[in-house]
Amino acid sequence: MIKRFLSILLPLLMILAGTSSAAFGHDYHSRQLRAEMKQMNWNLRRTAKAENIEQLQEYLDQIRKHANNARADANEHAPEAFRNGMKELQKQINAIQAAVDTGDMELARKRLKAMNKLKKKYHVKLDV
Repeated sequence: MIKRFLSILLPLLMILAGTSSAAFGHDYHSRQLRAEMKQMNWNLRRTAKAENIEQLQEYLDQIRKHANNARADANEHAPEAFRNGMKELQKQINAIQAAVDTGDMELARKRLKAMNKLKKKYHVKLDV
């Protein structure tokens, strides 16, 4: 009895797992897009531990690279909120870069905190 139940339930669960992102309106999320977002988040966390402006620049370069990849990877079904969030993210990256270029670590960290707030804002908007 249990074997028969599992033989029916497991394939159904696999099908549902495969379509769960589409069911929740996230069909623009590919595995690659998720990977890029995770890398951005990881590098954003690394910036808090940066000991000097050079390390901060390195992590910012990585955030920029992954942001560009994520923007390119999102398909035509990406909601407008995603596209707007990516535009705001680019502005934040440019503002942080300006602080890094002048060697102002304190201002760069302040702007990185603003970037983290931006991330949270759009994650709520996009329900991710």
